[in-house]
Amino acid sequence: MTEILRQNGLNIHGSCSIDNFYFEKPFDLWGGSELMGVIGGGYTSINGKSRLEKVKIGRYCCVAHNVMLGVASHDKNSVMMAYLENFDGFSQKGLDESLKSPWRKPDITTQTTNIGHGVWIGAGVCALSSKELFIGNGAIIGSCAVVTKDIPAYAIAVGNPARVIKMRFKDEICADLDASKWWEYDWMEAAKAKRELASIAPLNYAKAFCAWWSDGGKELLAPFKLDGKISLITKENGEMVLKKTTNSFDELGFD
Repeated sequence: MTEILRQNGLNIHGSCSIDNFYFEKPFDLWGGSELMGVIGGGYTSINGKSRLEKVKIGRYCCVAHNVMLGVASHDKNSVMMAYLENFDGFSQKGLDESLKSPWRKPDITTQTTNIGHGVWIGAGVCALSSKELFIGNGAIIGSCAVVTKDIPAYAIAVGNPARVIKMRFKDEICADLDASKWWEYDWMEAAKAKRELASIAPLNYAKAFCAWWSDGGKELLAPFKLDGKISLITKENGEMVLKKTTNSFDELGFD
C-alpha cells in the first residue's frame, strides 16, 4: 500500500494512522502521525508523532514533530469530565440503564482549524479547537505554543497562550506576497523544466522575490500551476483505501 500511495503523491515514512484524509500531491507524512478529517495542500510536510483532526492546511507548509492541531474540548458546564460509561462492566452489576441517559458523556467539540499557505508550525505546538481557528499565510508558530485564537498572516506567535511578538515583513511586502499567490504554482516542476529558475528566483528573500515576481517572474511560472486534484484515504474494514475524487483543493472545506 505504501508504494501505491507514493505513486499517487503521498510519501509515508513509517506507520501512520489515517482516516478521511483528502490530499493534494505531493504530500509528506512521517511516522507516528495521526490524521483524521484532514484536508492537505501539496508540498506540505507533517513530521512524526503529530496529530491533526478536522484541519485544513495549505500548500508549502511544514509541521514539526509532536504537534497537536484540532484538540477536542470538553463541555465546560459538566461537573465530571470522566466518562462513566467507559467503566461500565468493571463492577459486578454494571451501570443501571436508567442512569446512562442523564449521565451521558460530557459533550466534546472539535471545531475547524484553518491553516494558510507557507506556514511553519514548531515542535510541540497545540491548537485548541473549542472554536474555529485561522492561522494566516506565512505565519510562524513557535515551539510549544498553545494557540487559542486566530494568528494573522506573516505573524510570529509564541507562548501559552500564543501571542504575536512581531510581523515577519512590512505591510507592503505582506500585501505583495498575498497578491502574488505564489503557492498556486508547482515550483518543483518549474525548476525541472527551467534549470535557471533556482538561481534567479529569490525565494529566500521576500522583498527581492516580490520585485522579481512583478518584473517577469509571474509570466515565467504561468505554465506551472498546480492542478489542485485531490485524492482521499479512508478506512474500510480496518484497512486504508485510496480513492480519486472530482474535488479540487480550493473547493474543499468542512460543512
